[in-house]
Amino acid sequence: MPTDFELHCNVMNFEEYSDAVATHDGRTTPSGRDSSTWTLDSLNLGSATVQYFQEGAPNIYEGVSTGEVIGLYISLPCPTPIHANGILLSKRHILLTRPGEEVSTFNQHICRFVGFSIPVEYFNQASSTIDPALVDRLINGSADLEIERSDWVSITRQLVRIKGAAMSGSLLNHAVARRAAVEGLFSVFADAAISSAARSSARGRRKRPRGEILSRLAEVTRSADYFKYSIVEMAHYVGLPERTFRSVFLELHGITPKRYIILRQICDIHAALEESSPAGRVSDIAASHGVWDWGRMAQRYMKIYGELPSETLKGSGRISGADARH
Repeated sequence: MPTDFELHCNVMNFEEYSDAVATHDGRTTPSGRDSSTWTLDSLNLGSATVQYFQEGAPNIYEGVSTGEVIGLYISLPCPTPIHANGILLSKRHILLTRPGEEVSTFNQHICRFVGFSIPVEYFNQASSTIDPALVDRLINGSADLEIERSDWVSITRQLVRIKGAAMSGSLLNHAVARRAAVEGLFSVFADAAISSAARSSARGRRKRPRGEILSRLAEVTRSADYFKYSIVEMAHYVGLPERTFRSVFLELHGITPKRYIILRQICDIHAALEESSPAGRVSDIAASHGVWDWGRMAQRYMKIYGELPSETLKGSGRISGADARH
């Protein structure tokens, strides 16, 4: 049966998923073996885009919010929730992202969540019917939005209805239906935001700003020489005491800085092995990514990819005999 999804991806492993969604900005680093399917259904409603995700293994995602849109991320019921920008997404917390903002997520197991984006202009137009101060807070305020459980139920129900209509292929061919879907989604979200703003103002709560920390941290982790930085150097560059830096890093990525570097090295080595020339050697490739203890690296590699580094080369018919033991 035809559906309205512009992208439907349902695969068994991270590599297939990564290839299927290669056009999406950001980098995903696996931190464990696949234990379920990876799914992404993307639906373009014209003035809004909705994406339904299931991630089949532990991983860390790092990217930047692109386009003049406000992005909202909501966790769905699943064995383990997802953390986004240091916030545990739940029935009480959702994440807002704004144009050009850094986004960092991690999960420890299978997780399901929904992301939808609405143009900034849509919010600006809403200021004629919604308190302009609230609109400004949504566009420029803190990333964390604390909501009531009833509001979470209303939002997720609206998203489920939209997905059901898209599955039947009955939504995109009807402009009125598309517009009603977007208006309904914005309406339940606005109701949740208004309630959240009222509670926040009553408590006078102030959130710790994260944008600059995320931005500075991304400059380090996206560097080609990320593995050459010591933890002290990373902390100094980000502008935090070492102990605070370790705590913030754990909050944002779910693992320690040292563990993150190890996973990144293994992920980058895996990509390099798959693209290696016939003369490539495991030891040379590992060394180029700052790894000299090849035996320990091979054990860690095996835990994530289910094969030795040499087998990754052998699978493509490219292996140097001297490396067969790694």
